[in-house]
Amino acid sequence: MAKRTLKKTTEESSLVVNNITVAQLTRTPADIGTWSNAVRSAESLTYPQRKLLYELYRNALADGWLRELMRRRIRAITNIKCSWVGKNGEVDTEFNKKFEKIWFHRLLTYAMQGKFFGHALIEFEVVNNEIKTTKVVPRQNVSPELGLVYVNYGNLSNAVYFRQPPYNSFLVEFTPEDEDSLGLLLQATIYVLIKRGSVGDWAVFNELFGAPIRKYTYDPQFPETRIQAEQAAKEAGNAAYIVLPKGVELELHNGNSSGQTSTYKDLRDAMNEELSISIVGQTLTVAQGDKGAKSLGVVHKEVQEEMHKEDRKEITYWLNEMLVPVLRTIGYDLEEGGKFVLDDTQVLSLQDQLEMDIKLSDVVDIDEDYFYEKYKVPKPKNKENLAGAKNKTNQQPLPTPPEGNKKKSLKSWFIGSCYELLYLLHRLSRSSTIANGLKYVGNGRRP
Repeated sequence: MAKRTLKKTTEESSLVVNNITVAQLTRTPADIGTWSNAVRSAESLTYPQRKLLYELYRNALADGWLRELMRRRIRAITNIKCSWVGKNGEVDTEFNKKFEKIWFHRLLTYAMQGKFFGHALIEFEVVNNEIKTTKVVPRQNVSPELGLVYVNYGNLSNAVYFRQPPYNSFLVEFTPEDEDSLGLLLQATIYVLIKRGSVGDWAVFNELFGAPIRKYTYDPQFPETRIQAEQAAKEAGNAAYIVLPKGVELELHNGNSSGQTSTYKDLRDAMNEELSISIVGQTLTVAQGDKGAKSLGVVHKEVQEEMHKEDRKEITYWLNEMLVPVLRTIGYDLEEGGKFVLDDTQVLSLQDQLEMDIKLSDVVDIDEDYFYEKYKVPKPKNKENLAGAKNKTNQQPLPTPPEGNKKKSLKSWFIGSCYELLYLLHRLSRSSTIANGLKYVGNGRRP
């Protein structure tokens, strides 16, 4: 197994993230003009810079709806089991314990975040040929287009080219395969900015028209009464008020109509729907729609599952093509022909799983321990106390007819069987002649 050639210990503090001056991301008000400037800076052919774009993304992620949608996509990867499968197709349980650690969980999280930000550069801190921590290099210091990390932002003289040795031995990057290399947040940020402006206008509207406007009048011949009126208005609360001298007319136009108040809410809901479609591909698994048809919910869920399946495939390819070579260089004994596998088995609800297991038990034999472990049912200390055994023991046996009535019972059974045969033949033949002939047989006479 090839060992890592770069000599690196924790005492040397040679981690890239420990040797750079992180560029400060500022929080400033943003609008569509800010978005346009940030995109032009990131897409520059001569000197592309993503710092303004990442400031905009950070601003947009203050939106709770967008953040939760983002977490949904990430949890669909981090909440499923990832295993290293040998070339024989079997999972080595003991070896997989090396990856059942927080650093691997964060690795998957950082990779999925790369789909939203457009890029992720991940660094490993290694001690004794084993990964101890996983860190993401601050995105504002990384230029994916130039393949470098700015030690001092904007200074090319001491930049680190992370795709070249020795840095490519312990740095791994994730670049999404989406059409837009700037990430999913590029489009989502527009909807957040529009929604934020609408909600701000809505807040102003509520402040103006949410409470009735109070009107105070005073006698202009006594100016001190104006001061008294204003003092009374301030002490009465925060609702809007007007102080006018007598004789001055004021006309208030009511802007609190139903159509105007719903405009802000409708725009907010529309932007949330656009966010849901752009991030998770649908809306009904995120919020309740106007139509509550179950069939629509099933279709939307299928769309979401298809998107999660695509994410799993992309992350699986990335793990095997990009991560495995780095892990082998670090010192992990990953055999040739093996691969990482993400379990994409569809998870059923407990009720659906129970119904399926019960139906399956009618076809094949299932060990009872499976039900105890699957559904967390405690095993009985005494096997005779089983609920099924109780039902069997409580069943009363069928009464035995007396000895003298055996012949009579046999005769009744024979006659009843004949009548049943008569009925069946009548249905099959549809012939009245056969039915009339067999009628005498039932009475014990010849036809």
